[in-house]
Amino acid sequence: MFLIRFMYEIIANERTQQEAFEIAKSIDDETSMYQLYFA
Repeated sequence: MFLIRFMYEIIANERTQQEAFEIAKSIDDETSMYQLYFA
């Protein structure tokens, strides 16, 4: 669910990766531990 929401925010709502990550991370308590790494 996290990845679907993350990609949806980037593609459909034209958000940055950081913005999409924060939105997707806020879905529930379990995803709040996710971290974003840029290569």
